[in-house]
Amino acid sequence: MLVLSVAVAAHDLAHKRRCQLTVGRLNGADLVAGGFDRTRLMDVDVAGIGGVYQYAGSSGTTDFVRMAGMEDLNTSGNNLALVSVALGVGGTADDLTALVKVYHALGGDQGGTTTYEVRWYNTAEGKWETKNTIPKDMRPSTNGEANKVLILSSDEIWTQNAYYDGTEWTLLSGYGYSFNTFEKVNETTAYATATDGKIYKLNAVRSGVSDAWTQVDLGGKLLGSRYDGALAVKLTSGGYAILNADGTTAATYPEITKEIFGDTWTMNGVFKPGSYGESIVHTVGFGGDGKTYALVQGSGRNYLVRADADGWTLMDTVEAFDVGGTNEMEKRPTTPTYIASLGEGVSLLFGDKGSLYLHAQDYTVTFNSNGGSAVSSISGQAWSSFVMPIPTKSGMSFAGWYTHEGLTKLYTNPVIPAANLTLYAKWTDASADRWAEDREKALEQLDKALARMDEKDYSEANWQRVLTEYENGKYAIAIADPQPASEDISAINKAVQDTIYAALNTAVDRMNAIPVLVLGPIDVVVSMDAQTLGLGYMIKPTIVHTTKYTLASKVITDAIVQNIKEQYNLDLTGRTTYHESEPDGGPYAYMNTGSVLKGFYLAQVYWPNQTNAQIAQYILDVCGDKISETQVENDKQGKYLGEFDYYNMSGWMYSVSNIGDSKLPSFPGVGAAGWRLRDGEVMRWQFTVWGYGADLAADNSEWGQPSIAYKDDGTAAGDKTALTVMVAELRQVYGDKLLRNNRTYFEIHRDVLCNPLATQEELDAAVAKRSQIEEELKDAYAAENAKDLIEAIGTVTLERKAAIEAARAAYDALTEEQLAIFNELYPDHLKILTDAEARYEELKKEAEQEEIDKAAAQEVIKLINDIGGVESVTGSSGPKIRKARAAYDALTDAQKKYVTNYDVLVACEEAFDALPNPVPTPVTPSKPSKPKDDKPTTGSSFTDVPAGSWYEDAVNYVSEKGLMNGTSKNGFSPNATTTRGMIVTILARVEGVNTNGTPWYAAGQKWAMDNGISDGTNMVGEVTREQLAAILYRYAVYGGMTAVTLEENLGSFADTAQLSAYAIQAMNWAVGQGLINGSGSNLVPKAQATRAQVAAIIHRYLER
Repeated sequence: MLVLSVAVAAHDLAHKRRCQLTVGRLNGADLVAGGFDRTRLMDVDVAGIGGVYQYAGSSGTTDFVRMAGMEDLNTSGNNLALVSVALGVGGTADDLTALVKVYHALGGDQGGTTTYEVRWYNTAEGKWETKNTIPKDMRPSTNGEANKVLILSSDEIWTQNAYYDGTEWTLLSGYGYSFNTFEKVNETTAYATATDGKIYKLNAVRSGVSDAWTQVDLGGKLLGSRYDGALAVKLTSGGYAILNADGTTAATYPEITKEIFGDTWTMNGVFKPGSYGESIVHTVGFGGDGKTYALVQGSGRNYLVRADADGWTLMDTVEAFDVGGTNEMEKRPTTPTYIASLGEGVSLLFGDKGSLYLHAQDYTVTFNSNGGSAVSSISGQAWSSFVMPIPTKSGMSFAGWYTHEGLTKLYTNPVIPAANLTLYAKWTDASADRWAEDREKALEQLDKALARMDEKDYSEANWQRVLTEYENGKYAIAIADPQPASEDISAINKAVQDTIYAALNTAVDRMNAIPVLVLGPIDVVVSMDAQTLGLGYMIKPTIVHTTKYTLASKVITDAIVQNIKEQYNLDLTGRTTYHESEPDGGPYAYMNTGSVLKGFYLAQVYWPNQTNAQIAQYILDVCGDKISETQVENDKQGKYLGEFDYYNMSGWMYSVSNIGDSKLPSFPGVGAAGWRLRDGEVMRWQFTVWGYGADLAADNSEWGQPSIAYKDDGTAAGDKTALTVMVAELRQVYGDKLLRNNRTYFEIHRDVLCNPLATQEELDAAVAKRSQIEEELKDAYAAENAKDLIEAIGTVTLERKAAIEAARAAYDALTEEQLAIFNELYPDHLKILTDAEARYEELKKEAEQEEIDKAAAQEVIKLINDIGGVESVTGSSGPKIRKARAAYDALTDAQKKYVTNYDVLVACEEAFDALPNPVPTPVTPSKPSKPKDDKPTTGSSFTDVPAGSWYEDAVNYVSEKGLMNGTSKNGFSPNATTTRGMIVTILARVEGVNTNGTPWYAAGQKWAMDNGISDGTNMVGEVTREQLAAILYRYAVYGGMTAVTLEENLGSFADTAQLSAYAIQAMNWAVGQGLINGSGSNLVPKAQATRAQVAAIIHRYLER
């Protein structure tokens, strides 16, 4: 097993392999006596740009084919840092895991982001699933360079600096590890080279971090490994060694010197400038031809040399290996940088700048027909598939190709091995082939499978692969050799199924696995029933929208999960398990063998209520004496229905038909994973109790049991295809609720559709009643339509007007008969409609009123804007301010909330209030100044200052003194806040300062700053109680008071801790002077001072 990683730049897909490669799995190298088992196809998974690729060979040629499921990965551009790259891949076929660097482009020149994800291949679904994302601090420092990632399984991944155990990532630095590269030999053997050059060997898989690696001494630097365990080492002592898997030395080679290049060597040729006389060996690796090669790095190109018995020989890279094996789609790189062997006969050669060449050597298969018709030999690349020829011989049956003349070892897999091979034909007497009829039937099914594939749906190359698999399917069927354990019919049937029909299913699976081009949508009808037990339908006839060639297994399993969700309110998505009787850990949607993509067999289905199960009488008439009543009663209690329930020949079978195609088989001879659906097909899954479908009208005469689906008068059960389609279409249009209430449909469903013995005459008569049902459903459909439109209204908003009107129109259009149905089926829906209409009218009125309110508010907004803003307030602004105030106060509360500039009005009122008298007069307590003519003369004129209120006298005082004006003609706004600018303006007026100016607070601000009363900041900011105390305190000191630092007056208040440091002595003074009183037991120093409070404090201070 070999893992390597090589960066490959993005180039034209037609000419370059866009694969930065890490080989994850390599099968086909199983050692047997005499060498490799040459009957197996080499199985290699490769990580590269844009995803994971698989080694594939067909018609004698090989290539890497990109696996489906990583189409989200960006692959454009030549810079590995800007593309999505699978950095590594590994694990078994059932546990295939990749580490992917995902580049998320942002478009244009915006660059992009990168994530690193662990992805696991879900074989059942045929897709890659993201399981984990590497944390940013643990990401590997690689864009896809060689051997930087080691993946052993989904729960063991190593990078240069981190380890993943299937659940979480762990940094290696804590354990003393820092790796540079890895070499994976097989699933249990791997080596790592640390950044310091030390080499470690993996002790055991999944052993954690601390005990995972042991340092080993290989005698030098590890350069490469081979699938058989051999290692290439650059010896410390000089030269190179090839070590066997057991550590012994297989060969040694000398240093690579300039002499082997002869005349080829120049200063600028093999050796880089500045390194005269010393070669630069890129690496040493193994070729698929069994030879050892070295890549020597020159300044202009790289050179390939081969190790021979006498040392090293220079190779012409155009002639290296076998020219006849050159892959025409890829030119061999002239400057190789890395070489490795994928397996016997297969090499990978990498060039600089990322070009890749996959080389598989040519071998020849020769055929000895032993007296039969002549067969030409076939040549092609190792491990590629070819069409296995089928010779003829008179009176004889071809029994296969054998690898030895003694005809002891059958060659079963049509793959060219990594060696020349001669095959020998075996013949048997044609009359002695007891399985000839079964082979013919299998071949008929294989022909039908091919006929169902359209060549136009495939690329030319892939269509040839389809034909190859078809021809090889014919060979596999021809050589199948059933060996029944006994002559019992069950043993014979099993032997035929396990050989001839297994070969058929394998061939069809391989044909189906070949990728198709983009396909269009199709409609198919699906149903699942247990009419043989009287349990009716689990999945009623349903139209399923899917894509052409979708597997029958995929459609039915999805339908089962969806039905369980709808019928039992259980989401069992992904809940499946291998077949066993009543398994633990359920419930499961279904049990199966194989996978949805290959070898699918539906064993059991979740069907929890079987208590009413009763085997149909026509079945009991045939085998009633063989059926155990005890088993029947026990099976009724089960939660699952399927294989071996009620009788040992029971289980699920599926039929496929199409009204327009009579050639389709009733019961396909392939598994559900081998049947790809086409447009218009009808797939019915039915439970058979007896005769492997004999009770479902299947003719199994060759297996010993013809159809038993006959009525007592001998009339056979008919074909339900047309009726199934009719029911599916009616259900899609009208729905089950309407159909259940239609008597005609109900009787057809009960008496014909669910009757396993319904005759063709009865079925045709039922189909003929379709128009009658649709006519009868017109009234119910109209009622249903009105109901749906009412429910579609949803939450009532003004935008739902059209929906409400549509629902009302549909309801009003109902006829008397339709209205009766509506009222019976949907008695609450008329009220839903009328409530919606009423609510809509309410919303409409509210919207109309809102427009009125907004219009009224807009008028006030305009009046406020007309004032001109705070900076524009002068003595002549009074009329505009009062007009705006009056208009605002006249608004309703609802209208006021739309006034977006009310704060401007308040600020303008304060600015106007701060304006001085035309001739400022010093204010003293005994000689109040005369207010301006346009200001109120006494407090009694303020309508918002209640008589007897605690602030009435203070308001009258400051108003009469001209210290504070009203906010309107008759309003003082006692609860409005006050600014710092207003406080210093008031105090400046007391001192006789002319406070006229712009802005209105400028004079007061300058006076306060000049006299140390305020720092002059934030003059329009609202003043707090502690700020007011501090300004008054400084004013008192300015007036001659001696400063104090006592705090004895603050002890009785609970919130003194909230006082700012600068305000403590000021507040102590203000409380002691009786200027500021608390609010209960609190001072609330941070609270904003209202106009009423400021008036009261100024009054107390001036009159103290």
